[in-house]
Amino acid sequence: MRFKLLLALLFSVIAVQAARGAKSSIWRPEGDCSDTIHRLYVPSPFGAYMMYALAPDLMTGLVFSPTESDKKYLPEHLQHLPVLGVLTPGMGMTANLEMILKCHPDVLVIWNLDRSPMDDRITSALDKLNIPYVIVVGNSMYEYPAAIRFLGRLTGRTQRAKLLAKTSEGILSHVSAMVSKVPPGQRPGFTMPKARMA
Repeated sequence: MRFKLLLALLFSVIAVQAARGAKSSIWRPEGDCSDTIHRLYVPSPFGAYMMYALAPDLMTGLVFSPTESDKKYLPEHLQHLPVLGVLTPGMGMTANLEMILKCHPDVLVIWNLDRSPMDDRITSALDKLNIPYVIVVGNSMYEYPAAIRFLGRLTGRTQRAKLLAKTSEGILSHVSAMVSKVPPGQRPGFTMPKARMA
């Protein structure tokens, strides 16, 4: 289970960036926020994978229904959470805003895949929800150990985050060493398609 979760983290290309010049509903937490956050929602597959590993007990919903094979790796209570949908810049919006409100999250963790400004539709949805949110920006996977530590402070799981971040750094270091042995022209790669808004 731990190995599969770490692989999921490896492909969740994430980094934390405090939004500048954005609306005041963006929350910039400092220190340990465990006394403030008891329930949260992460309306993105990337963020959900990380929260599965870091603080699954705080999650109030899922972005999609888990498959039978997924269920082998998920805590029992996660398997029965409501599916609330996606609300992610670059991936579109399928989120059920009414259902999100009914789940009463203390904070939303918004994933931005490419540092582009959030489109009006998502900004409008966040304004309607009137729930504090933080933004985690996906850019380079070499930045995501910092994201893990940030979310550890956000959720009060600093020790767990420290372990995951350290393990992630070890994996990335090992991968970098292996890749460096392959000539640049022979290295595999991929391009993530940009989803259209529904």
